[in-house]
Amino acid sequence: MDDTINAIIVDDHKAAQDRLTRILQESFPRVKVIGATSDVKSGIRLVENNWNKLDLLFLDIELPPHTGFQLIEQVRASKRNFPFEVVFVSAYGRYLPDVVRLEERLQKRSIAFLKKPVEEFDLKRVITRFVIRGVDVPMGDRIDLLSETEGNLFFLTHLRGWAKLDPKDIIYCEGEGSTTKFFTTRTDLKVSELVMSKNIGHYKEKYSRLGFINVNRGLWVNPDYISKFNREDNVLILTSSPNQTACRVYLSRSGRQRLKEWMDQQGHNRS
Repeated sequence: MDDTINAIIVDDHKAAQDRLTRILQESFPRVKVIGATSDVKSGIRLVENNWNKLDLLFLDIELPPHTGFQLIEQVRASKRNFPFEVVFVSAYGRYLPDVVRLEERLQKRSIAFLKKPVEEFDLKRVITRFVIRGVDVPMGDRIDLLSETEGNLFFLTHLRGWAKLDPKDIIYCEGEGSTTKFFTTRTDLKVSELVMSKNIGHYKEKYSRLGFINVNRGLWVNPDYISKFNREDNVLILTSSPNQTACRVYLSRSGRQRLKEWMDQQGHNRS
């Protein structure tokens, strides 16, 4: 199975093209830049010539004497629906409302906005979102990676494909908007690769059944990895081994009460 993500860059600044290409090459080997250009006319030609294989279009907004919005409108005039993700990039945040309005008007969810200079962290968020929406798996293992779990296992998408995650490997999970990140003991997967396209509350019954503790509104911890509770700072220290860097998570008032209840059930000495 070819899991390459094909990308095109349209930006009138060569330095911006080169920076984005370099980040993609160094940090996202699955993404292949199949073309780059600097104006609307050649951008339309490049997109149409690669229509059937294009996955991500990184599109600058200011492309004098035109704009990236005009490129999209002209492409739509000849091809009503486009199957690729559009990532607008601009140094000016004032364009964000225009991007949102375009997204609503087209009723198309696969539109994103990145502020220049593009940073690797923000790029990960956009590419992960694309993978979550468009990921494919072998026919024998085809599942709904966006929402389904099987038994106590979690199925998560990541930049190289997908993975099964056993709850015993989860140190904690943290909500981030409409997604959930999983921090684990798995050395073969990075944090950026462990994302589920469901908010933290979607599987709260499952987290509870597994014995996880809801320590604040957006965070559940696996008590097997609790090493210390600092009352003065209201901080819980989590670690999977003596040699691992400890994770520090903050407790809400209700989270502290739930931790106390768990400690009571375990017969822990709280003195």
